[in-house]
Amino acid sequence: MGNLLVNTVSYIGDKYFYNSPEFTQGINIIEGENGNGKSTLMNLIYYCLGGDVKSFNSTHSEKHLIITDDTNNYVELNISIDNEKYILRRSIGHNYISTSNSFGDIETYSINRNENPIIFSDWILEKLSISVLDIYQGTNSFKLNIKDIFRLIFHDQNPDPKKVFKSPDAESFISDSEYVRKLIFRMLLGKKFEEYYNSLGKLKKAENDKKVAQSLLNEFELISSQLYSDENEVLNIDHLKVEISELNDQLSRLIESRELLRIQRPIEANSAWKDIDSIKSSLLQIELNLQSKKDDLNKHYQDLNKYEKYKIGLIKEVTQLNKIIHAHKTLEIFSQNSCPFCHGELKREENNCYCGNDIKEETFEKFFFSSDEYWDLLKARKKSVETVDLVIDSTKKEIERYELIINADTEKSDFFRFELKNKLSHIDRANIDIDKLNEVDDKSLEVKNSIQNLEKKLDFEEKFLGYKSSFEKLDNLYKGFSRDTKILELTSNKEMESIVSDFNKIYDTFMTATLKNCRSAKIDSDSYDPVIDGGVYREASSRVSIRLNYFLTILKMSLDNQEVKHPKYLMIDTPQTAGLDPDELKKLLSQMIVFGEKNFQVILTTGHGLYPDEFKSNVKITLTDEDKLLKPRV
Repeated sequence: MGNLLVNTVSYIGDKYFYNSPEFTQGINIIEGENGNGKSTLMNLIYYCLGGDVKSFNSTHSEKHLIITDDTNNYVELNISIDNEKYILRRSIGHNYISTSNSFGDIETYSINRNENPIIFSDWILEKLSISVLDIYQGTNSFKLNIKDIFRLIFHDQNPDPKKVFKSPDAESFISDSEYVRKLIFRMLLGKKFEEYYNSLGKLKKAENDKKVAQSLLNEFELISSQLYSDENEVLNIDHLKVEISELNDQLSRLIESRELLRIQRPIEANSAWKDIDSIKSSLLQIELNLQSKKDDLNKHYQDLNKYEKYKIGLIKEVTQLNKIIHAHKTLEIFSQNSCPFCHGELKREENNCYCGNDIKEETFEKFFFSSDEYWDLLKARKKSVETVDLVIDSTKKEIERYELIINADTEKSDFFRFELKNKLSHIDRANIDIDKLNEVDDKSLEVKNSIQNLEKKLDFEEKFLGYKSSFEKLDNLYKGFSRDTKILELTSNKEMESIVSDFNKIYDTFMTATLKNCRSAKIDSDSYDPVIDGGVYREASSRVSIRLNYFLTILKMSLDNQEVKHPKYLMIDTPQTAGLDPDELKKLLSQMIVFGEKNFQVILTTGHGLYPDEFKSNVKITLTDEDKLLKPRV
């Protein structure tokens, strides 16, 4: 799998600069007191590898003044991935990174996805042989990012000692959920998990596509029931084509019959009959248009009814969200795994509420957002109500327009009927069967109307069958992915049992060697969170050992098994937090001796001399108050 190595780090600006020495394989130590620039160096590396560093943002409340006040400044990394060298450059305050390979080929990638098909994260993950997975959680979906992977690579100065994973750059209910943390752990250590999750991504997409197709099919079925509610049966496509063909034959015969009746007219009456034919033709066209406009008007009334019902539902949801916000703001006790009354752990089956009633998952999930997220939902629903109001107003205007057109066409129809009747009353009836002629014309109009209606039904049925065929294909595709995913899930879970077992052996060895009161250490087989001595309380300083040994165990597993996707690279920033004794810190760091001369890299920042004596030759940089990281330009 891909191995990452940072060779050099440079910072270039108009006011300040820095060029690091060559970092090598193995352990690289940067020592110095607080405020000398140790964390700045780590943040520069992380920033140029696609991370977000809030202090580099000029609008942040705790900004890094030297960097944010500098101009034309950028970070440049010389890195190696599987012995292939690349130069990465990212300007401070900009969301793109340029890459250059050993041949001088330069590419520029955006940090954020937005409308960009390929971003920097995709590029570096591909180089590290890590798939860019589509991650689905509830109704949300996003792609795996290098920043997610760094949550188990960058051991930062976590302000919350209880957390093992690095906090996400944009923290939210979703990004820091147990589901996402488990996925990162499995992605880095599991060999079969990537195949399983790729299949799961395809399954989720197939499920979404199936739901869309099902919705379209249901909508067409609803329209069908409304259009044909007064008919005894709905004909299929073959029978509709046969009936249309028969009606066209009948219309041809009627036209021939009318032509024979026309030949019998007196010569002197030809001009009058031409006028009558013209009036009848105009009348026929208006009648056909009227029928079409009435059909369109009926559809607009149906749409208006549907929009008004949707608006009522939105208003109810706005009212419900207002109540939820009030309750959530007052109580702040809702979570998916605890009872809202006693706070005890609850087991809940999918698509079932705690009370046992059926409930949609997306509806259930509404109760577990933060207040800000509830407000966002409320604003979105209110905006939807405004949008529906605009649609309703537009539909009403369309209805008014159609009614005006229908009234105008009805008046024209009445006028032409009156003209027709007047013309016929003054024509010579000799040798002409007027009643028969009118009967043929009436029948022709009836047949044309029937053909027009059947052609509309045929068009509808063809679209309906298209939607039905699409749904059935997607349904079969979904079922196939579902079967494959279940098989891969079983295989992946079986593999993870073995991985957790291997992890526990290494982790227990590390923990018992560095934490004197620790008798046993493992991780929970479900959440992958550390469990020390069965979960008894530990002093805050012990969290340093618990967290750092977690990172070191993952690195050890990647060195022992080349199929593990962890890039064999760690960044450890000043681990002596939470009151850890210096001797205990040295003992903790000495664990890395077991890594030997294998192909890995650790960049460690720490205080002066706060590392094992055998690591003295690994010190690459010594920072002091007189010699800080960022140097001013003279």
